[in-house]
Amino acid sequence: MSEYPDDPNNILIYCNKGNVFRHLGRFEEALAAYEQAILLDAYNPLPFSSKGTIFYHLQRYEEALAAYEQAIFLDAHDPLPYAGKGLIFYRLQRYEEALIAHEQAILLDPNNPSHYHNKGNTLYGLKRFDEALTTYEQALQLNPNDDILSYNRGTTLYRLKRFDEALTAYEQALQISPDDAFVYNGLGNIPRSPALSRGSHRL
Repeated sequence: MSEYPDDPNNILIYCNKGNVFRHLGRFEEALAAYEQAILLDAYNPLPFSSKGTIFYHLQRYEEALAAYEQAIFLDAHDPLPYAGKGLIFYRLQRYEEALIAHEQAILLDPNNPSHYHNKGNTLYGLKRFDEALTTYEQALQLNPNDDILSYNRGTTLYRLKRFDEALTAYEQALQISPDDAFVYNGLGNIPRSPALSRGSHRL
């Protein structure tokens, strides 16, 4: 007998249960909860999207993509599966596909800074640094207190050889997160010859 009454309203109970397991790092139990939700209603996109997130954390990328694709098939207007696909394509260094996915997420959810951040990282991976910089700045307009965004903006400015601006961006990141070792590393690169170091960005 089911742990909960066999009522479609209880899909959210299983999804929430899966979310708790995910936050605890108990990914297999999370998957089982999402599967139970799918058994209750195979036309609800939420548990498929949630499964995609679990598979992403488990680095089971093909299964994650399949789960996200199913979520999109059921609801093409939800930005989260597109964002999830973009993160997977980025991990696989399939940057052009990642860019398409993140642009779709932005189209559906234009006020979410995470989508711009992810798009910026993808453009950085493509070495399209001018576009990456513009995109990071769009993200910072929506979330000006994000130290990682400020750091990534600084690193992109560094790659563009705009060292004074990079220094300012790193200092802004330190104001938000004073103990961030990545930022100190970036700052340490600037006084030396630029040829000695190539900045690296962060997710």
